[in-house]
Amino acid sequence: MRMQVSHPQLLNVAAYLERSVVNGPGTRFVIWLQGCPIRCPGCINKDLWPLEPKLLIPVTEMAERILRTPGIEGVTYSGGEPMIQAEPLYTLSQILRSQGLSILCYTGYTLTELQTKKRPVDKQTHFPMRYHN
Repeated sequence: MRMQVSHPQLLNVAAYLERSVVNGPGTRFVIWLQGCPIRCPGCINKDLWPLEPKLLIPVTEMAERILRTPGIEGVTYSGGEPMIQAEPLYTLSQILRSQGLSILCYTGYTLTELQTKKRPVDKQTHFPMRYHN
């Protein structure tokens, strides 16, 4: 069944890793979000493309899990395509940034594309990675 799970208080998570030093600057908590409509040629995470529910985690529960992880400097959102879950990620990002954590998001969308979709985007944390045409 193909469906896009988008709920303002739930994250559709494919996987997460509490500590990583290869997914952004410093030691980071990494969340891989499920689902991607872009389907880039050469994608290394094709198993995350299906727009189907995997692990549905409330935003507050994920925030608590992250904030209990000692020694991290920030959080990285990857996927799949994180921005198809922009609303819950925005809420999560606000909580995490208020506690001093940095946010990095790998996305296939440009900032202009995201703003056109009228989704909440934090200009300070949006770094599009365009490796496809």
